[in-house]
Amino acid sequence: MQFYLSDQDHAIRPGHPLWNTHLPMTRHSGPSSARQPAPDSLTYGEYFEAVESFLVDNADKTVSARIASTEQLEVHLEKHGAFYHPSRIVEPNENRKAQYVLNVAASTIGKAYLRNEFRILQMLEKKYAYPFLPRVFACRETAISESRSVSLFLGEWFESHHEFHVSKIKQTGSSGIRLWDPANDHCFLSIDEARSAFRQAAMILTACYDVETFEQVFAWHHAAGDFVVNLSANREPLVKLVTVRRYAPLVVAANDDSEAMLDALLLFLFNMSMHMRIDRLDGVGELCWIDDFVVPATLEGFYKGLALQHLNRRIPEKFAGYFRSYLAKMTAGDMLDLFASMAARQPPDSPDTPLVASHAERHAEAFFNAVRTVD
Repeated sequence: MQFYLSDQDHAIRPGHPLWNTHLPMTRHSGPSSARQPAPDSLTYGEYFEAVESFLVDNADKTVSARIASTEQLEVHLEKHGAFYHPSRIVEPNENRKAQYVLNVAASTIGKAYLRNEFRILQMLEKKYAYPFLPRVFACRETAISESRSVSLFLGEWFESHHEFHVSKIKQTGSSGIRLWDPANDHCFLSIDEARSAFRQAAMILTACYDVETFEQVFAWHHAAGDFVVNLSANREPLVKLVTVRRYAPLVVAANDDSEAMLDALLLFLFNMSMHMRIDRLDGVGELCWIDDFVVPATLEGFYKGLALQHLNRRIPEKFAGYFRSYLAKMTAGDMLDLFASMAARQPPDSPDTPLVASHAERHAEAFFNAVRTVD
């Protein structure tokens, strides 16, 4: 088994200067040189040894059912987050390399999130079996020492899919949507390609919304790289969702009648339309509000998601039509009041809240116009 820092140009093994250095604790920080690291922090060596133990010592056979041999495996530590440190597992074979993601969590809260996400993804696969959600295969805890352990789960790796974020265009000083794909020189998407990417993101979220229980993919964020896109040779974007931290209702209705279902779906749409516009510059910089083109793209994706729900017989044939009529009856003032109310109810400790509040009025206007132009 070979260990790497992202790519094959950066191999790491015992004796490497980083082997006994602690992993970064945030997504874009460097290796930790703190003299007193957090009790649940990991060194690079401990991380890779835990990964090897998970992949080799597989008593319940869930890993070996996927990976035929561990001898030639490549482990690429891809990035770091507040909760997970994901690796890309590569298994060479005769035809092509099979690839998997292995998420690793060391902190108490990270381990709880990881186990919960594994359960959610298992449930969503059974419930929907959508190809734009990752399949998961195995989850287990592995000991680091007598008193320390990490949680890991093995899942599907979306090959050739990359994050996309708002970025500054040097030549003009304006902003665009940039694809984090080194093979394409981190190119900017055209406006039509960007529309397609956000349209598909909205479709995915809507297709996973349960109209009866109001459960939905929750706590997603563009800045975290939750959505990834593959840009094909003819530049057709294909978007997938790589993580689902929570799946729960945002509201609890007093009644379970059709009006309550329409109200809950309206709140889902309005909430999604606002958060679809929030990113960080280059994924890590200051918070930014994405341009108005996202609004009609989000509404188009929402209707496509409802169409997919109907195709899978999860909603009645005329349900989407009823909702369109319901939405069309709202005045510009109605929408502004609802968006302002939702902005005021954002979590006070969230850094997104001031951004949402400052753009609520303009967003309501853009959304009102989109409702009247999107088919």
